[in-house]
Amino acid sequence: MKSLCKLITVLLVSTSVFAAGMEQGIENITVSNAHVRALPPTVKNTAAYFTINNHGAETLSLLGGYSDVADSVQLHETLEENGMMHMRHRMSAEIPAGGDLVLESGGLHLMIMGLNRVLAPGDSINLTLEFNDDQTLTIEVPVRSVMAEAMSHEHH
Repeated sequence: MKSLCKLITVLLVSTSVFAAGMEQGIENITVSNAHVRALPPTVKNTAAYFTINNHGAETLSLLGGYSDVADSVQLHETLEENGMMHMRHRMSAEIPAGGDLVLESGGLHLMIMGLNRVLAPGDSINLTLEFNDDQTLTIEVPVRSVMAEAMSHEHH
């Protein structure tokens, strides 16, 4: 029985090493402060905000993502032109080696478009982030109300 347990442990360790090797570089990424904005049921688009930390030695590019709750997930940035705020689609954003990328309200963010269900505060969604070289990372993102979002900014 002991040798069987050892064999299972060895198999588990070797498969996790193999899986990490297949996802070149993604094991060097951590995502923090992730949340999706809860909006009224009639609104079919929302936004996701988070910070990506790149612990690796190479620059990565965030290209966008996808989720089962929406038709598309795109990287957008908010720009001010002539006193007006505009959103523009971005093809990618770099996460420097040893650095981070902050996606926040009023700046760079992921637009989640064509929602197929209402996202209520307390829910969470799976969001797959797409990086260069066909690398992906799926994260679970909590849905927060805009009020909760405003309160969390006050405490920082």
